[in-house]
Amino acid sequence: MRLTEKEVKIIKESFAKFFQKEDSLWLFGSRVDDTKKGGDIDRHIVVCDLHSRRLKFSILKTKNYAPLTAKKFENLSDEEIAFFDMLAIRFTKLQDVIGSKIFPFILNFLNEDAESFLDKLNRLEKLNFISSKEWWITFRNVRNDVTHDYPDDYDNLSRHFNKMFELSSELISYWENLKQKLVEMKI
Repeated sequence: MRLTEKEVKIIKESFAKFFQKEDSLWLFGSRVDDTKKGGDIDRHIVVCDLHSRRLKFSILKTKNYAPLTAKKFENLSDEEIAFFDMLAIRFTKLQDVIGSKIFPFILNFLNEDAESFLDKLNRLEKLNFISSKEWWITFRNVRNDVTHDYPDDYDNLSRHFNKMFELSSELISYWENLKQKLVEMKI
């Protein structure tokens, strides 16, 4: 079965704690068979949909500030900044789940070997899942820039959030298209 020894131990201990000895525990789905490729793709899709929906909401709440300047950013209220935080968090999480969960799943499903993240991006580009590895790295760099900015560095924050504004709708659109592709692949 496709569970680690640690996962099996945790499941057994949890089951014993909350159920009686005569109760049964069943494992089903692709985790029962080591040769199956399933996994948590359905869960990852739900999570990406949630991040996408909340990213759309944060765009609605922040779009009137674009283009953002250092002066505008410095004068934002805490409530207004909370929507920018939401924009950054949802952009980051959507980009991260696609890159760290969905992409490896696709490659595994297609029996494609790729060790490093750049190798994975190269394979995904060749398979037409992304337009180019540079394109995906742009999303990642913007995510990193906003995440690692100092909260009082308004020049950098405004520049990085403007780039995030520019890419957020593109990321949402990419996710919708990728999700459709997954459906067509019958994953």
